[in-house]
Amino acid sequence: MKDKMLKRALLRVGAVLLIAFGAAWHYGWVHPQYWFRDYQVNTIVTQQCDDLVAGCRFRLENHDYVLKSRGPVTTKAPVELVLSGKADKVGAEWAMAGMDMGSARYALQRDGESWQASTILPVCSQKRQDWQLTLDIDRNRIVLLTRSRP
Repeated sequence: MKDKMLKRALLRVGAVLLIAFGAAWHYGWVHPQYWFRDYQVNTIVTQQCDDLVAGCRFRLENHDYVLKSRGPVTTKAPVELVLSGKADKVGAEWAMAGMDMGSARYALQRDGESWQASTILPVCSQKRQDWQLTLDIDRNRIVLLTRSRP
C-alpha cells in the first residue's frame, strides 16, 4: 500500500516538474543557448546606443539590424524590444557594468520579419541608469550601451 502511494506521489511530482519545464521552455525562460554560458561566439561588438526608442542600427557578419524599444527604457515598466534583421535565434540579457544583480535573460520570439520580447530591467539599489544590453544573434554578440530613464 505504501509503495503504491509513493509511486503515485513520485509520478505527480514528475508530472508537475515536466509541465513546469515545458512552460519555461515555451516562454523562453529556459533555453539551450543559456545552459552553457561559454559557447563559441564568432563576433563580439560593443556599440553606444543612447536612445532605444529611436532605434539602434548595427551590422554583424554582413547583415544589418535595427533594435528598437516600443517605449522608454525604465525600471518602472517592461521594456518591449523589437529587432529587425536576419536571424535564426536571438537572445537578450540586461546587465550593468561592475554590478551583479542576477540574470535577466530573454529569448526573443520571431514575429514575421522581426523578433520581439518583453523584458524587465534588473533592480539597481544604487539608482544607476547605465545599462548593457547583450544580444546574442545566432553565433554573434553585440553589447549595446544604453541608459534608462528615472
